[in-house]
Amino acid sequence: MLLVAAAALAACSARALPPDALRAWVADPAHGLTLTDSAGALTATCTYRPPDLLAAQEVRNAGRPLTAAALDSARRLYVGSSRFALSLRQAGAEYETALAADPTRYAAAVRYLSEGLAHDVWLRLPGRADSVRARAALYAPQYGVGNGRSTVLLVFPVPSAELAGGAHLTVAGAPDQMPRLRFRFGAEAFRGLPPLAAGP
Repeated sequence: MLLVAAAALAACSARALPPDALRAWVADPAHGLTLTDSAGALTATCTYRPPDLLAAQEVRNAGRPLTAAALDSARRLYVGSSRFALSLRQAGAEYETALAADPTRYAAAVRYLSEGLAHDVWLRLPGRADSVRARAALYAPQYGVGNGRSTVLLVFPVPSAELAGGAHLTVAGAPDQMPRLRFRFGAEAFRGLPPLAAGP
């Protein structure tokens, strides 16, 4: 409870940022919400996706102005869950595209990202006895137009307020699919997250 209050106090004291500036702030590795791990030729980047940014995207996609009321309505879609984007590069290309020379391995990689990865990703929070498995891994194949990386949105049944103490995200890795990856998000990263600026 004290950690949540501290996070709220830090957010209130930070300057509110418009969506594009907040997205850039989160993407800056110096702020601790975008982490990288690697194993062999695989490089993985994991980025926390704040609910406010997701809500702002919903409002924009609906063609509505970014008002406080519209954001409050869109935030309801993200209550009770936390999201992280996992971006994968294999030998400098999209994870699955790097395997395109072998149709069997390519098909297995696409299937794994679409259906299997969620079973191999866990979130551990300080103070919780058990790790939490991802509820879903949302993957849309880019077929070579994904800026050189494959991205999967990981959804965990954990309210975002519970991340205030930090979080460890682990990709356990299935045999013949992906190596083990670890991302340790410190409490200070979540506490320092600026609030989203909205219109009237």
